[in-house]
Amino acid sequence: MGSIEGMTNWDGNFVYDEAASTVYALGHGLDINDNYLFTTQLRTRATSSTLLAPSDTGAIYYTVGGLDPRGLLVAAYWDGKKEVIVTIDPSDASTNVVGSLGDLKNWDNQLVYNSTLSAVVALGWTPSNVAHLYQTVINR
Repeated sequence: MGSIEGMTNWDGNFVYDEAASTVYALGHGLDINDNYLFTTQLRTRATSSTLLAPSDTGAIYYTVGGLDPRGLLVAAYWDGKKEVIVTIDPSDASTNVVGSLGDLKNWDNQLVYNSTLSAVVALGWTPSNVAHLYQTVINR
């Protein structure tokens, strides 16, 4: 299908937008200390990259769960206190906080966005190490 030009390390996160024939992948460029959103148009095989804004302590590493009906990526990241759910606009990598995963403290960074329910689902562990299925409704 092609390559993602400029990506040197992959975070293991990507989303395929079938309608737009586009792949969105998160990873590193030449500067390993920064995190980028790489957008690859499969029809033309052209890739662009946008630097994801860092936090006060450095690069933010998102776990992506899918695309919402508006074409925004739905993702989660640790803000130092909790796993925050955001949407990421692929046009400029701007983010908008839309929820959190409650008391989730540990997980395998597997996030699923269900557009029918407008909800994200994750499997993780509570602070007392009990396995728990988390669901958070967003954008309603």
